[in-house]
Amino acid sequence: MKRLRLTLSATILSAISLVLIATWILLGVVALKITERNLYDRKTNEARRLVSLLTHLLPEDMAAVRSSPVVSGFLATLSQDDEFRELVITDPQGRMLLATPAAAGPDKLLGEVAKKRHPQVTISTELRSITRYDPLISGDGSLRGVVRLTLTLDEENDLLSRFRKIFLAYFTLDFLLLLGLGSLLLSRLIVNPVRRLVSATHSIDSGDLSHRVAVSGTVETAELARSFNSMAESLTRQRSEIENQVVSLEAANRELQEAREESIRTEKLASMGLLAAGMAHEVGTPLTAILGYAGILSRELRDDPERGAYLQRIEENARRIDHIIRHLLDYARPRSGACGRVNAGEIIRSARELLDDQGLFKKIRVSVRIPDDLPELFLDGHQLQQVLINLMINACDAMTAGGELQLSAAQDETDPAHPSLEIQVGDTGEGIPPENMNKLFDPFFTTKEPGKGTGLGLAICARIIDSFNGNITVKSSVGKGSIFTLRLPGAEQ
Repeated sequence: MKRLRLTLSATILSAISLVLIATWILLGVVALKITERNLYDRKTNEARRLVSLLTHLLPEDMAAVRSSPVVSGFLATLSQDDEFRELVITDPQGRMLLATPAAAGPDKLLGEVAKKRHPQVTISTELRSITRYDPLISGDGSLRGVVRLTLTLDEENDLLSRFRKIFLAYFTLDFLLLLGLGSLLLSRLIVNPVRRLVSATHSIDSGDLSHRVAVSGTVETAELARSFNSMAESLTRQRSEIENQVVSLEAANRELQEAREESIRTEKLASMGLLAAGMAHEVGTPLTAILGYAGILSRELRDDPERGAYLQRIEENARRIDHIIRHLLDYARPRSGACGRVNAGEIIRSARELLDDQGLFKKIRVSVRIPDDLPELFLDGHQLQQVLINLMINACDAMTAGGELQLSAAQDETDPAHPSLEIQVGDTGEGIPPENMNKLFDPFFTTKEPGKGTGLGLAICARIIDSFNGNITVKSSVGKGSIFTLRLPGAEQ
């Protein structure tokens, strides 16, 4: 998933915006709290003055508070004030002497103030009112009672609400002004020079080393532009030098590669030619005799079907040896085989039966998974059988202690327009070390003991499959086994 990235302008403006917002929020909270505290302190002082005035108007006999005309006049005047909410006077024992506008319920703070003789101030949880508790102390220091005065905070809350609105409007205007001015300055001093540098970088990346940028902007961007132009000039010189060197190196490398490939090819073909010629001479002569004597015996044993079948197998295997020798000669001197439409399933089964008759699978379990609807192939069936036999023999050699040989074939439906066939030969043997994987199909490369392998089997298999316009691949894990996969094109309909 592609990571979302902001532009330079958006990043800087976002940072500035966050700083402005954080600063104004901090200033707003501080200013609001200070204003709120001042307004509430003013209301507290107002309540204190009213209680002080009431204290001087109270009669000496607290029981006569209700009937005192002075107190009644004070209460009448106080009740006309919209900020007044409640007034309660109690005696030292907490008995209610006066309650305006109505009798109030029990209040623990009245008792605490009477006990501690220290005023207290409380604000309601909804911030709608403020209540002041004051002890009434006589001239001789005795407690006459406790007074509780409650005033509303409506006016203060209205002032705070207007303050918030003014602050928010000022913040919005200031934020937009600073953001607009900052955006303009950023575009002129930083963003535009950087964009020109980015555009020039893209031009150089596409191969245009002649592109240069104008030196402008701040000291840093101007220095960056000069460094960029200097880098472009240096790259132009180096590119010219490298191109000249590359041309010379490519020419020399082509000559060396061609000479090396020709030398290797000549050496391999020469070695294989000598080997093939020697095998053809050493094996061909006795093989011809075997085939000749087998032909004579087949005529004499015409009436003995059982022995005739054994003799027929001798002739078939002798002819296969002759075919292998001739194909070995074809590796050094390639020739086209006898191609035709063949059934891959039949070839796989015949190769398996041939090796089974020779007792190759004594310690090995063979599993065959071949569907009946495989597409036909157009190739030399004998050569394909030779490849499969070679792979099966190698698989058995890798499972000296026994194991499972897996033969399977399936149609490759990756490209329905061009059907192909996939044949797999797998084993549960020793596996192939990673360092040998790239050398498996090299002629004369073998890991078998001297005298047990020439290293030509897989090389010939690869050459045969390549002549069929197919390919052969291998997957292996040390200690778990190997799987050789043949991919062959299907016959055209």
